[in-house]
Amino acid sequence: MRWHGPSPADVAQVSTADVAECPVMIGTTVVKAQAEEAGLYRDYHGQRYWLCCDTCSALFDANPAEYASPSGAATRPELTTTEDTTMDLTPPPDTSTDECHTTHGYITDKDRYLARLKRIEGQARGIQRMVDEEQYCIDILTQISALTSALRNVGLGLLDDHLKHCVVDAAKHGGEAADAKIKEATDAIARLVRS
Repeated sequence: MRWHGPSPADVAQVSTADVAECPVMIGTTVVKAQAEEAGLYRDYHGQRYWLCCDTCSALFDANPAEYASPSGAATRPELTTTEDTTMDLTPPPDTSTDECHTTHGYITDKDRYLARLKRIEGQARGIQRMVDEEQYCIDILTQISALTSALRNVGLGLLDDHLKHCVVDAAKHGGEAADAKIKEATDAIARLVRS
């Protein structure tokens, strides 16, 4: 049985409480009822995790601690596919400095970013294990796609924080500092688009 989550039409028909993110393939939405019907769920330390496919189930079973979080990240709305729109992206209070390096825009979500990066690191180890175990090429490519998407989402979140904090701060002060921050942000966007 190969299954990589629901169709967009399936997701549109259920409430956000009825969907979760696959803890292995970050960024893949799972309709809980469909996953349970397919046997693609696991209970670990009193928390239920819904998985998108057999490959993710096998990876989760091999090392559940790597993919499960103590707080049940797989069921938290801020870590589902709508995570970038539900994160609190409010910049910290104005520090009235010329540089944003004293408090970065992402600092209010630092723990969340670190948790996401640790899960991405786990995904990379899972891909390495899949290659070592000589698993099916398409399953490996699917995991690579999910890893790339997860990294892109972290990058977009950081870019959003940078624009809302550092660039806005520099724009308030104007002058060459503002021009430099806008150029820096434009260059970062260009790099993200090319990747």
